[in-house]
This record gives sequence, C-alpha cells and structure tokens, in this order.
Amino acid sequence: MIASSFWRIRHTILQEFGNRTERSPFSAPQMKVQNMNNGHIQDTILWSEPVRVRVGYGFTEIIRGPREALEYLNWRWPVRYGDYYAKAVNECAACLQRRVPLDEVRETFILASIEAKMLG
Repeated sequence: MIASSFWRIRHTILQEFGNRTERSPFSAPQMKVQNMNNGHIQDTILWSEPVRVRVGYGFTEIIRGPREALEYLNWRWPVRYGDYYAKAVNECAACLQRRVPLDEVRETFILASIEAKMLG
C-alpha cells in the first residue's frame, strides 16, 4: 500500500512539474531535443495536444507523444487485442521513424483508448 501511494504521488508530481514547454496554441507539432548520449541525439516527438488516459481505477495520466503512447501500449495497456490496439502499436512505431503523420497517430491512439475504455 505504501509503495502504490509513493508511485501515485511521484506520478502526480511529474505531471505537475515535469516536461513543461511553452508553445503557442497556433504552432505546429514540435521536435524537441531532449539529450545527447555518446554523440547520438535523442529527440522527443510531441503531439499538439496531450491525450489523457486512465489505467484501471488510478489517476488520469497524460500521454504527450507517440513514444509515451508506445510505452503504455506495450507495458501498461490492459487489453492486448482489438483493431485499434494493433493499429496504434504499428503507427506509433512508424511515427518514431517519421513514416506516419503525428495527427494520424494521435487519432488512432485515442480510438484505441476508447476501445479499451481508458480515455480519461
């Protein structure tokens, strides 16, 4: 019980204070350079508007881009079947390779969230 409370508090703090970026509501989706390890630049692709999902009976969690969405789909998603689930996994991976538009991936992830009854 103490461990689950710790993770909920940690998650709430990260939602409140972590990864804040100032963007105009009229700007296009942005590419943000996150860090550089051994000469390799790792970038984070962010959606224009985050998607809120609820895992089980927990707090609403914010998904900011296809990388986070893919992590949720692979490790935290309660339903491993469905047309939109499979499509979301494939599109998130393809978007990280710059082969699928961001808006299309976000829409598919929302449909997968609705399919799994997780949309927050």
